[in-house]
Amino acid sequence: MALIALLIEPYKDEKYVKFHAIQAIALWVVGIAVNVIWAIPVVGWIVGAVVSVALVVFAIIGLIKAFSGEYWEMPVVYGIVKGWIGE
Repeated sequence: MALIALLIEPYKDEKYVKFHAIQAIALWVVGIAVNVIWAIPVVGWIVGAVVSVALVVFAIIGLIKAFSGEYWEMPVVYGIVKGWIGE
């Protein structure tokens, strides 16, 4: 959905949509990376489990903030993507 919001005409130039969509895409990329971490026995399982729970929590908070009209700088993720957001 975030990628679609960045591509369709009425929304792609809105700062609010871009702000949340880029953070959502970055969170998705981190989720893909966590799948690679799961392949490492024991340590990877523990780290993967903790990061997976954090990703779900961040996704839920981001969803709530986006639907309530608030800007929310997702910890760690926002610091990485703020250049793409335009800040």
